[in-house]
Amino acid sequence: MRSGQSRARECIDKTMNAGAALEKITSTVNIISDMNTQIANAAEERTSVADEINRNVTNISEATDLTNRGATETSAASEELTRMATDLQDMLNQFKV
Repeated sequence: MRSGQSRARECIDKTMNAGAALEKITSTVNIISDMNTQIANAAEERTSVADEINRNVTNISEATDLTNRGATETSAASEELTRMATDLQDMLNQFKV
């Protein structure tokens, strides 16, 4: 009988130890799950920031293209004005007072 009681106590002790171990495992899994959520959120934020940087770079590129075209047009207009001023000067030189 004592042997049976001893085994029953051992069983109870082992069951309690197993329960405590399972609680520890559950707690650790919850911590890991929280960390995974934080990592996923951080990755999503990085993706958002990278997308915004990409949009800004695209906008800067487009603005640079517009500026370049504007500079080219300004240069062409300046050359035309120089040519017109030269023509006007040549016309004025034809008049003698």
